Parts: sequence; structure tokens; C-alpha cells
Amino acid sequence: MKKQIIALFILISNLSIGQVFHFVDTTTTLIKSTDQSPAHWYIEIFNDAAVDTNLRWKASFSNIPSAWQIDFDDQTNYSTDVQHGDSSDFVLQTGLSFPQKLIIGAILNNTPGVGSVYFDIYDPYNSSVTHRIEFHFVVTQATASLIEVKNEDWLKQNGNLFSFDEKYIGRNLRIYSSAGQLLFHDKIEPTMHFSDLPKGVVYFVAEEENGYASKKIML
Repeated sequence: MKKQIIALFILISNLSIGQVFHFVDTTTTLIKSTDQSPAHWYIEIFNDAAVDTNLRWKASFSNIPSAWQIDFDDQTNYSTDVQHGDSSDFVLQTGLSFPQKLIIGAILNNTPGVGSVYFDIYDPYNSSVTHRIEFHFVVTQATASLIEVKNEDWLKQNGNLFSFDEKYIGRNLRIYSSAGQLLFHDKIEPTMHFSDLPKGVVYFVAEEENGYASKKIML
């Protein structure tokens, strides 16, 4: 009976620790050109406790070009030139008007590349409870006048069938996974069927006359 009580206490303790914080989204992909530097975005972290809580992040890189400078702002500390394996403690605050943000920045130094930065977020006193967030970068070489065109109507979806605005017919289309993997590259046709793409979030990127148009799609 004593062993059963101890085991139950450990289980309840682990559940309580696991509820200190959570994420709604843990992955984001930034599709940029080299002239859009620094490239930055964020993932929101939510406090499930009623008090400020000390947490720790630890960074790991995959295929990040050495020329890029990675910065990380947890909204209690701002870390510049983060390297693979670096870590730092931060405070998960309570009582905020908006969710706390974990903000990545990448100074690209005119260097294209496809890579990922991962941050393991955990209680430093109990590292067995760890959540990983992922920032994936797809960075192309800029041309002199490359800009992102804000046009939500260039692409329409009906399940796995897609139709394109006529001005895009014949232009290059690239489709990336949320991990930055190139899934498709070919010329745009009036309608295209993509039943072979993996389920989940993908990114359509089409050539514009002086830039590109992009759209996040759920398959």
C-alpha cells in the first residue's frame, strides 16, 4: 500500500509539472529572401500556473548557414548570436494582457539557405517534461527588386484541387513543407491537383513579375 501511495504521488506531481505551461502552435516556417533581413517571427507560450515560473530553453540547429546570426528574445532576456547547444533561463510570466512570445531573429548576411532552429523548453528542475518548438527557414537569394506581393486571391483551394489567377499561369511554383522541405517545383497550370502532398500545413510560393506571392495552406 505504501508503494502504491508513493507511485500515485509521483504521478500526480508529474502531471502538475506538465501543466505549468503549454503551446498552441509549436512550429512555424519563415519564407524569406536575403533582403528581408533580419527575418523574425514568434511562437506564443501560455502560463498554466498562477505564478511567474522559471523555465529554460536550449537551442539546436539543423543546416543553419554559418553566416546567419540567430537571436532569441523570450521577453525577459534578449540573447544575441545564439549558437547550437546554447541555453538560458527565462521567466514565464503570469497576468499578462497578451500571451508571452518567444521571438526568433535571423540576420541573414546576404546568404540563402534552408535550415531549422529548435528550442527545447523545460523546467530546469525537471527536464523530463520538455516541449520542443521549431522555427524553419526557407531563404532565397534576393533580386534587386524582389518583394512579397500581398494578394490572397492568386490561389483558390477546393480540397486537393487548386486554381490559379490567370496572371500566374506558366510561372514557377514551389511548395514547401512546414519543415522547409521542397515538395514540388514546376510551372503553374490553370488548375492543379496535389493528392500526393503530405497532410498538414504547406506553403505555396509563386513567382511574381518583381517578387513572389506566398500562401499558407492546410491539406
